[in-house]
Amino acid sequence: MLVSSCSFILSLHVAWAERGIAGRGVLVDYVSWAKRQGKNVQFFQKHPIPIDDIKAIVAEQGLTIRKGDILLLRTGYAAAYQQLSREERVDVASVREWIGLGQGRETTEWLWDSQFAAVASDSPGFECRPPVDPAWHLHPILLAGWGTPIGELFNLDRLAALCSKHKRWSFFITSAPLNYEGAVASPPNAMAIF
Repeated sequence: MLVSSCSFILSLHVAWAERGIAGRGVLVDYVSWAKRQGKNVQFFQKHPIPIDDIKAIVAEQGLTIRKGDILLLRTGYAAAYQQLSREERVDVASVREWIGLGQGRETTEWLWDSQFAAVASDSPGFECRPPVDPAWHLHPILLAGWGTPIGELFNLDRLAALCSKHKRWSFFITSAPLNYEGAVASPPNAMAIF
């Protein structure tokens, strides 16, 4: 996750500090849900995840979204990428398209209403590429507009397995990125605790 070098409190639930972020994490496991629904998931091309699907998953998992939560979206991209050959990985890198949250006014309003302290996914970008609606491109809205950190390429497979096993989709999460200025990203050094 991206962090700044300043210390301040974002909400009662999450502290974004010089050395990290900690709070209540919620996992939305899109890829498992999509498979159960018989949906054809395309990891390496534009595959927008509709906000209505996210809402359906939240309801099915029995999640209550709280202000200050850290949203983790499992798309299945990272696991699918690891199954590719070296040549296939080169091809995928040259296309620069992937699965992610679909852009749009309703999606943006849902994110705003939810007041997430941070968002992350297991794809190269939290949102799909290329954008469904460039007017609602989430990167500048989240980062520059709201100051919401975005995590990318998180390994969420073991977390999803634990959540599924315990039928619990919320947990305590910490992330301690490198503490330096002038950069745009860092390894997240994230840990979920049940």
